[in-house]
Amino acid sequence: MRSKSHAGFLWVFEDLLDDGARAALGTAAEQAGLRYAFPGTGMAGDLLPVPEPVHPELTFARVDDDDLLRAYADLKARAYGFPLEDGRDGLAGSSLWKSGVFAYLGLRDGTPVTCAATVEAEGRLFVVLVATDPACERRGYGEAVTRKALYEGARATGLTRAALHATAAGAPVYPRIGFRPNSPLRFFALGD
Repeated sequence: MRSKSHAGFLWVFEDLLDDGARAALGTAAEQAGLRYAFPGTGMAGDLLPVPEPVHPELTFARVDDDDLLRAYADLKARAYGFPLEDGRDGLAGSSLWKSGVFAYLGLRDGTPVTCAATVEAEGRLFVVLVATDPACERRGYGEAVTRKALYEGARATGLTRAALHATAAGAPVYPRIGFRPNSPLRFFALGD
């Protein structure tokens, strides 16, 4: 993490730790120069296929060019409170994100307001980087675009199982789609 210009987070799945390691996690993280950043929840479900999603205020666009990918990255950065360059790091110019990932923007009146993606991973679709513009939350946009990414990913791959890592803010949305919690997570960042 220290060698990167944008350090990101270390994800720890608590259920993979024995009781002793779980009890010592905070101390071990501190000794490694990490600080607790926020909680999360691992979720999975045999939920596909889902019906083709619709939302009365949104149209959906597959991220398949650099302009749409930049819009996705910028939306993600705004939603997570990161500088734009942090949101673009790892996405800008990525051919994988434009062809191998089923990434979608939800647009309201032509403006990107929400995004979600799925990618095939070990026999399932993995949901990644779901975000909604903070000014547009609580309107069902995140759920709708997540359903779109799942729908298109399942259609293209034939996979029926999906998994994700939810933040506390997103965790209430996913059970409505059919996901069930399976492991608590702790996200750690580099200490100051």
